[in-house]
Amino acid sequence: LRDCRQLEEVILAENEIKTFPAWLFALPALKKLDISFNRNHVIPPALAKAQKLEKLVISVPADKTLPEAVLYLPQLKILHISGALSELPDGLFNLSQLQEIGLFATELDTIPEGITRLPKLKKFWFQQYWFSERLAQIDVEDVLDKLSRCPALRVLDLMTSADLIRPDNEGIGKLTQLRELYLQQNGLTAIPAGIFKLENLRILDLGINNIRSVPKEIAQLMKLKKLCLNANHTPPLDTRHLWQQIAVFGQLETLALWSCQAKMDIPEEIAALKKLKSLDVDNNKITKLPESLATMVWLEKLRISTNPLPESEAERLQAALPHTKVMG
Repeated sequence: LRDCRQLEEVILAENEIKTFPAWLFALPALKKLDISFNRNHVIPPALAKAQKLEKLVISVPADKTLPEAVLYLPQLKILHISGALSELPDGLFNLSQLQEIGLFATELDTIPEGITRLPKLKKFWFQQYWFSERLAQIDVEDVLDKLSRCPALRVLDLMTSADLIRPDNEGIGKLTQLRELYLQQNGLTAIPAGIFKLENLRILDLGINNIRSVPKEIAQLMKLKKLCLNANHTPPLDTRHLWQQIAVFGQLETLALWSCQAKMDIPEEIAALKKLKSLDVDNNKITKLPESLATMVWLEKLRISTNPLPESEAERLQAALPHTKVMG
């Protein structure tokens, strides 16, 4: 391996490696490196030799600190960190090429002010173990305030973040620069009102929560291309306001409402969604579909299975939509 002078990507994650040889980091063409979830207690200073490295995925060593060598990787664009990290050093925010930071199962209670100095930071994601006995106590409003001052930020991914976001979090409404927001598996019982201020959103994922209803303010997100509300079934999701205003979502390409266990009255106006490619309403309590659905020849995928619909409904729609994958 050490003689592979053109090697650009090395993935050594989830092994039993105790030490990493210095020559690994000196590979002259190395751009992507994943050494996470191993048995090493330290990450050697030789990591700093990887001067062309653009993506680094690591687990923090036993001292719970980010290896200093990371601060000397001038081309680094993507940094994913897992483990009991206790702080992010200020020097990290001098890496002006950083575009993505991901944090998994750390002990951080906030993020430093320095993150606002990253001119190219486009994506930030944070995840915790749902089943962990020691979840980090995050100052959510402080985190959201700092992220709102990252001008290039477009994607915020807080999926599986174990109740990190609550319906009363006001700071989420400050992130008006966002284009994509992922809040899957956060235990939400309602959609935070601040989300409806994010009128530039293109993707909103609120799947696998316990959201009770979709409020009428959802119509403020008219630029959405993808809306996921799937698996909000405890209690069954009330989608009335969504369907009443469905025609405003002229840019929508994907609508995921599967496994909500909901009674849905899908209106004829759904045919106004000329850009819709995927409609998934599987595993609900739909007893009737609109006649206009059979005119939506632009659909690529239509899933209506596991609903109390007539058995002939899927056959009728497949005949009317020969170029659509109909699952019923």
